[in-house]
Amino acid sequence: MSEPGGFDETAMADGRVLVATLRGETSLSGALSAVTDRVERIRKAGNQGLVMDYSGCTLTHPIEEYSRIADTYCDGLPDGFPVAFVYNENQIGRCIYMTRRLEAARKPSRAFPDADAAVEWVTGVLDAG
Repeated sequence: MSEPGGFDETAMADGRVLVATLRGETSLSGALSAVTDRVERIRKAGNQGLVMDYSGCTLTHPIEEYSRIADTYCDGLPDGFPVAFVYNENQIGRCIYMTRRLEAARKPSRAFPDADAAVEWVTGVLDAG
């Protein structure tokens, strides 16, 4: 799926891992809608892990509002569902916040500066489980 100024989604690792690559500026309302839709697509497609690549986007909403996005992932994904985040130096705080929230909600989570490492980690979690 591709949306101008929004995101691309690609299934990897035989469809087990969904990789969502964000680009351009993101707003809270757009992000909440996309995350809600993404969680639903994951459920329908049977993906077993997620990589969120923030490295090419600019997040415009404050960290306090970002908690609403974290709530959607924490509530919508099943326990044990691994989620990796790819960041650039401007997103590292949000990625750390999100990984802590997901870990507390029993979803393995890590942040990486590289998309390949993120996919490798998620695949490793799935293979070990």
